[in-house]
Amino acid sequence: MNNQELIIKLRQFVTELEPVVANWDLFKPAYQYDCYTRYYDKLFDRKCTIDDLYSKSRCSELILLKHSIIYILYNNFSGCIATKDLADAFKLRDHTTILHAIKKIENFIDIKDKECRKCLDLIYECIEEKQLLNSENILYKDIIAACVLKKKKKNKKTI
Repeated sequence: MNNQELIIKLRQFVTELEPVVANWDLFKPAYQYDCYTRYYDKLFDRKCTIDDLYSKSRCSELILLKHSIIYILYNNFSGCIATKDLADAFKLRDHTTILHAIKKIENFIDIKDKECRKCLDLIYECIEEKQLLNSENILYKDIIAACVLKKKKKNKKTI
């Protein structure tokens, strides 16, 4: 299993969180600027999609959801998944964006932010319902196997 296959498995894991993502409300301004009226188009609201998680949108509601999923993946596959792999899976610029997301959610947890807690609880509830972090889950096993294989390849290169 190569790096691309690991990224595919991570995206499959995120796709399993569709019930949470589909019920997440987005309120963001349309980015179309009208040069004649000199203001942004009116606000719109809609439900989030999995594709939104991979977009470059900076909508605060979407960022909270995306960062929460990153935080959960990082903590549950800690020491296994590299931050670079997570960045690639979420189509982010580099690993520092992942580190920022993790730190941001940790800060929200420290100050007991209710919106963040609600988001994390919804994601964990979905994960438990689908048993995604169960060691018997095939997707979980595939991600662990891909990580182990990648580390072995990396160790061979350094020898």
